[in-house]
Amino acid sequence: MRPPTGPPAQFDTPDKLSESAPRRANRLDGSAAAPPATHRRSARHRWQESVRERPRVEVSPQQIEAQRIRVEAQRIRVEAQEARDEARLKKCPPAHWGLTCISIFLAVISIPLIYSASTSDAFLLRQMMFVGIGLTVMFVASRLAPQQMPRLAQWLYGACIVGLIFTKWGPLGHADLQGIQRWLKLGPLTFQVSEVAKIALIGVVAHYWSHLMPRERRSFQPWLVGWIIALPLVGLVFLQPHLSAAMLLLLLPCGMAFFAGAPWQRMAQIFGGMAAVAALVVALCVAGKCPGLKDYQQERIRAFVVRHSDDNSAKKKDFQDANYQADQGMNALRRGGLLGAGPGMSFYKHGHVPEPHTDFIFAIIGEEWGLLGTMILLSAFGALIFFCFQIGHNAATSFEALFCAGVGSLLALQVVANTGVVTGLLPVTGVVLPLLSYGGSGLIVMLFAIGQVLGISRHQCGNEE
Repeated sequence: MRPPTGPPAQFDTPDKLSESAPRRANRLDGSAAAPPATHRRSARHRWQESVRERPRVEVSPQQIEAQRIRVEAQRIRVEAQEARDEARLKKCPPAHWGLTCISIFLAVISIPLIYSASTSDAFLLRQMMFVGIGLTVMFVASRLAPQQMPRLAQWLYGACIVGLIFTKWGPLGHADLQGIQRWLKLGPLTFQVSEVAKIALIGVVAHYWSHLMPRERRSFQPWLVGWIIALPLVGLVFLQPHLSAAMLLLLLPCGMAFFAGAPWQRMAQIFGGMAAVAALVVALCVAGKCPGLKDYQQERIRAFVVRHSDDNSAKKKDFQDANYQADQGMNALRRGGLLGAGPGMSFYKHGHVPEPHTDFIFAIIGEEWGLLGTMILLSAFGALIFFCFQIGHNAATSFEALFCAGVGSLLALQVVANTGVVTGLLPVTGVVLPLLSYGGSGLIVMLFAIGQVLGISRHQCGNEE
């Protein structure tokens, strides 16, 4: 028989059997063998010593608040993405198509209305070109993603500051017949930078307020920062001088703050302070000692106050020239009556109403189409403003909601200002009727803003092809 190879077999002694039996039993039932007591104590002691030697990290309340804000911002981003994912399965709401159809309708009917209000065929051809360019710009703007709008607004804000400086002091500034420099001349074309400044301000203020927490919007900080953002644009536009555009730029943050959820008490305090400042300015204009305003601007405000006062007719006659535009506008509306004199049958456009195709086109529309035509027109503007706010109400992010609210506020302010001047409820200003008055700058920029609102709406309903 072959002898066994390898190391000799070792057998446990009884003492070793008694020591190894529990270990074998532990291995059989799946539990690990317990380490020696001395080993457990040393490991615990080492862990306690490491905890004692570890430096304690102090967390400040500012760090806790910053972490909370980061978590809240992350939550908002996640909810916005979930809203977009859900929106891709939805159809575009009626507000989307309503805003599209009414914008195209108002832009297209501006061509015959301006042709009827003017006395030259040149206005017709140029307005047709402006409408074509504006609708193209609106279509392109509607294809922009909402994520690109804040950066675009910031670029436009910087470009507007440079453009307004060049308009006032640069070689590209173009003055009208009265010597007022409000246009930037680029070859054969002239462009009004203050129109772009309105959209840029809406985008920048919306971007700032979209990063505020709800409790921060209840303080004075958003109002103060919003006006600080608007201050460079307001100052440069005021120096042109263009008082009406500067007032619109100053009021735009107020309209956006109302939609942002500012408390009524805070808004009452702000508007109360603004009313007090406005009353002081009017009092100084009546006295003819308001600093910063031109003589003709003070004259218009003084004539407006005298017109609505109980002074004798002799004093009102002294301001007859300053009230000439408003008086002729009211006469045109009275002549129109209920149904109007008919298309092209305006009498006051022949030298009686100044600027019948721009600032006072509403008076010519009332004369030719009557009260019925003006009510249809104002209803269309009301629906246009409502659709902007409705799209903002359904927006996925705060920026999109505030931007839509800003565009709706701009439309509302311009419609109220223009119709208020024509009806004699406001002093004479240079605010045009959006989408209907003659001019390429205002029409193209407004259609660009409406196109961005349509882009937000299209992004909500997932129609991104």
